[in-house]
Amino acid sequence: MSDSKNLNWVTITPSEETEKWYWKCEPKGQSAAAYTAVTGKEEAKLEIPIDMDVTYTLTAYAENETGKSKEVSKEFTFKSEDVMTELVEFEVKNLSAFSMDVVVKKSAKCAKYVIGATPKGYMGTNTTTGEEEYVEIYKEATFIENAETSLNPDESYPMQPYNWSDVSATFTERTLSRYALKDKDISESKGIILRSLEVDEIKMIIAVYALDAEGNSKVYTQEITIPEPEITGQVAVSIDVPKDKIKMRSFEATFTADANCSRIHVGQSSAGLIASGGKSFDNMTESAWVPKFLWLIPECSPKSLPARIWSRILHTSYMLFLSIKKEKSARLFISPLQRELPFTMEPERLHL
Repeated sequence: MSDSKNLNWVTITPSEETEKWYWKCEPKGQSAAAYTAVTGKEEAKLEIPIDMDVTYTLTAYAENETGKSKEVSKEFTFKSEDVMTELVEFEVKNLSAFSMDVVVKKSAKCAKYVIGATPKGYMGTNTTTGEEEYVEIYKEATFIENAETSLNPDESYPMQPYNWSDVSATFTERTLSRYALKDKDISESKGIILRSLEVDEIKMIIAVYALDAEGNSKVYTQEITIPEPEITGQVAVSIDVPKDKIKMRSFEATFTADANCSRIHVGQSSAGLIASGGKSFDNMTESAWVPKFLWLIPECSPKSLPARIWSRILHTSYMLFLSIKKEKSARLFISPLQRELPFTMEPERLHL
């Protein structure tokens, strides 16, 4: 096989009685390819273009004046993990202001790996000099320490900062930060909010800590820039908040989206917290309230979300969620939630 062109070389040796032989090669399970005819009985070397990690079926048969031979088939697969020079390779796909997929390919030499994401840093102020300086958040030594803790958590409190795997896998903003106990499923990972910093340009570091069979490790990193939000999607979503699910301190909402929706991000706040300077939320323009909502949106996979009401004395709260289309664009929905207090609140009495 050629490493540079993904070509598979196959040698065919016809029998002495062969006058003409035929061959074809196609992905397993397909039958659309036509046979290629070769005249003669000389040994031939075929150069076949292939894709990695795809199983192919090579079929051949021969014929002469007495008839046609039986077809002979052979399956083969070239795995990328067998030809990779590094322990792991990864690629960031479907990056948006709120979501991303990180596709990790593990080589045959890699025993396991830990993956995480964290903001690179931000411009801050030196508390001593008062001058502006860059504050690093991602530090490789800290990541390695957290990665090793993820692989070998303290049994007295087995908290794992990041997720790990021993197979190739895809991770999302939901699973690039774990911070959950060892016995919790990966779906219970804390996740990361990509737009957690209020800065002009948000940069994040995707880091992978990989180990080989002998325990030798290597860290791989990639810096990415989080794009600005694009609230232009057309995905259809509905929100249902049953009255019997609205409590004093919480409510439960169910979200339903059409097939174009790949993720739902959910958050909630009150109109009073979004509006500022004595302004009414109802009088705010979309360009004014959208940026404020975007900083409040965490990731939420479940269709049903119990969420805490910000203030027990507010009768009206605004629930919001952001749906992400497959094409990376998003659409923001606002739902006014009228909360009827389940009982009459009276001033608490102090007993001495």
